[in-house]
Amino acid sequence: MRRLAHMIMLVRTSAKDKSVSTPATGTEGRCGQARRPSCPVTEIIYGQMAIRNYMEYGCIYSKITLIGTLSISEDGDGNLTGVYLPNTNLPQMDVSESQVLTEAFAQVDEYLSGKRRKFDLPLDYGVTGLRRSVLEELERIPYGETRTYKDVATSMGSPNSYRAVATACSTNPLPIIIPCHRVVPASGGVGSYIGGEALKKRLLDHEKSML
Repeated sequence: MRRLAHMIMLVRTSAKDKSVSTPATGTEGRCGQARRPSCPVTEIIYGQMAIRNYMEYGCIYSKITLIGTLSISEDGDGNLTGVYLPNTNLPQMDVSESQVLTEAFAQVDEYLSGKRRKFDLPLDYGVTGLRRSVLEELERIPYGETRTYKDVATSMGSPNSYRAVATACSTNPLPIIIPCHRVVPASGGVGSYIGGEALKKRLLDHEKSML
C-alpha cells in the first residue's frame, strides 16, 4: 500500500509539473489573462484515472443583438474561435471584452442591420484538411445567395463530398461570420442549422431583403 501510494503521488506530481506550470511574465494574451494549459491534465487517484479539464485559454463575451444574446470567443492572440448563437452552450472561458471581440460585435451588428455584407475579421477555424476547405468555400458564397451541399462540393472539385460539406456546416464554429446558413438542401426548404431552422430562415430572408 505504501508503494502504491508513493507511485500515485509521483504520477500526480509529474502531471502537475508538466502541464500546470505558470509561464513567466510576458505571456499574457490579449484577453489580459495569463496563459493556461489547453489540454486536460491526467491524474491517477487511488488506482483510478481522473481527467481534470482546465479552463480553455482565451476569453468570451456576450451581447444582446437583433437576433438575441450572441457570444463570441477568441484565442487570446486576437483570432476568433467561436460564435455562439442564442440558446447554445458556452465553453468555460474568461469573460472579458477584448479589442477583437469589440470589433467582431460591431461587424455583426452592422450585418444584422443591413450595413455590412462581408466580414473582415481574423479567424481560427479550429480544423484542418477537408473541413477547413469547406469553411473557406462557404465564405465565397455571395451575400443574399444560396448553394446546395452538392453545389459547394462541386465548386471544390469534389462533387461526391457533399456529406462532408453537410458535416462541416453542422459543426461550423463561427456561424454567421462563416455563412453556413447560405447552404440549403436540394430537396427544398432551408434545412437544419446550428441556431435552428427559424433563425436560418430569418438570416436568409434578411439578406434577400437587403439586395
